[in-house]
Amino acid sequence: MLEEVMQLAEIIQSEFTTATAAESAKSKKDDYMAHDILFIRDALIFLEFEQAVSHADAGRVLRVLKYWCFAFRGAGQHNYARECAEILIRWKYETTPAVRAVLERLWFVNRWGLKGRWIAADLYLEHLNYWVKVSNKEIGSGDYSPDSISVFMSPREML
Repeated sequence: MLEEVMQLAEIIQSEFTTATAAESAKSKKDDYMAHDILFIRDALIFLEFEQAVSHADAGRVLRVLKYWCFAFRGAGQHNYARECAEILIRWKYETTPAVRAVLERLWFVNRWGLKGRWIAADLYLEHLNYWVKVSNKEIGSGDYSPDSISVFMSPREML
């Protein structure tokens, strides 16, 4: 039973998720199928990225960035392509193994402490920024309530 499922998965993967399958559909003048195949392929790569982040797996993230570097370049998204390339080059050539180990741990935050619930550290900072804005509503043009500033900023209150 498991072997049949694995064989079926391989058939689906080869016929509906590869560039070769998309080119084959295009050569048969089936543009809709070709675009569907390319969309499925890109969606699966995005899902791989999401899962890699959810499990704080920097190696898998870097593998996706290698693909995205070329995909963004081909789509004319040169800034994204450059950012991917800079991360990959710095990772491989400009960091020591010790720095890589630190960066792997700094890229992700598990705010809830649950398996598979990691998020990117910069997204976590955006969440914190949101809650700072929500909990400290402005009362004028850039002025904050003195009570909220004293509670929020006071080191004594944090102890």
